[in-house]
Amino acid sequence: MMYIVYACAQKKQKIERSIEDQAIINTYGKKIDFINLKTLEIIIERLSN
Repeated sequence: MMYIVYACAQKKQKIERSIEDQAIINTYGKKIDFINLKTLEIIIERLSN
C-alpha cells in the first residue's frame, strides 16, 4: 500500500510535490519515526493528574 503512495508522489513534478510527498520519497524503504515527543509529554502529564 505504501508503494502506491510512493509511486504517486514520484510521478508528480518536483514543483508540484508537497512537503509530505517529498518526505515520503526521501524516507521510503527506511525506518523512520515521526513521533513528536512534546505531544507525548502533554499526554503523560494529563494522565498523571
